[in-house]
Amino acid sequence: MTPLLPDMNRYNASVGLGIPLARTLALDVAYLHVFTDGRRGRIDERTESAQTAAELNSGFYTLAANVFTASLRLHL
Repeated sequence: MTPLLPDMNRYNASVGLGIPLARTLALDVAYLHVFTDGRRGRIDERTESAQTAAELNSGFYTLAANVFTASLRLHL
């Protein structure tokens, strides 16, 4: 496990809203938040074969993302 491959459980929370602006035009907006509990992982490459997993996996990684979207819909 390294930061280059942060495999961990992810949780998503989202909300969205469609707003009519005219008879044929609408605005859609949404927000998504991605979060994790985090995970322990390696902070350095193995340099000698005698290193234990506890010595190598001393880092802690988390992941979070905020995603905002907006779009215009035109009904013809």
